[in-house]
Amino acid sequence: MYLPSTSNIANDYWQPEVKPIIDELKLSLNFICALQNASLDDGRLSEEALHHLHNPPWHILEVDDPVELLSLQHFLGTSNALKKVHNDTFPDQPMLFYAQVRNKLEEWTGVKSIISDMCPQSCVAFTRPYSAFDTCPQCHSAQYDTKMLQSSQGNSKKSLLLGPQIQAIWQSCARAEKMKHRQTQTKELLEMLETDGA
Repeated sequence: MYLPSTSNIANDYWQPEVKPIIDELKLSLNFICALQNASLDDGRLSEEALHHLHNPPWHILEVDDPVELLSLQHFLGTSNALKKVHNDTFPDQPMLFYAQVRNKLEEWTGVKSIISDMCPQSCVAFTRPYSAFDTCPQCHSAQYDTKMLQSSQGNSKKSLLLGPQIQAIWQSCARAEKMKHRQTQTKELLEMLETDGA
């Protein structure tokens, strides 16, 4: 089994002379190193997404266009339904298509997904230490369908970065206050303890 190099270990718990022999430990260490060396500059985000992450919007989102608003409400209300349900529900009402609403949401909020190929059996995602693999290390299924030269069985996983989600939440004063709930409650409890002399 191919394992990426473990020679660049910089961790208080790992001494340079200690090198794991067991494959599972090597792999775990590679994931730890990948997390330690994680960067936004790894080429997985578009220039637009990086710009949006570094320059988040500071205004409250307001959708003035009635077609966009109806489309957004329908999209959010049927988020677990098929795209066809969204596209065909109101044939006489002008609405944006599913993909158009999704693109608008990305534009408005800056929250974009990163797509990673997965094993057809969902054993692993072909990212970081697994990114160089052609087959699943668990079940040995091919990552790519060799006849079609595309991701095997179209199995992929969408990941949403945490940073843009938090930035989108902070755009609204009400939601930003909810994010401070624990801090506010802790402060109130400490003040109560001080005044009661407990």
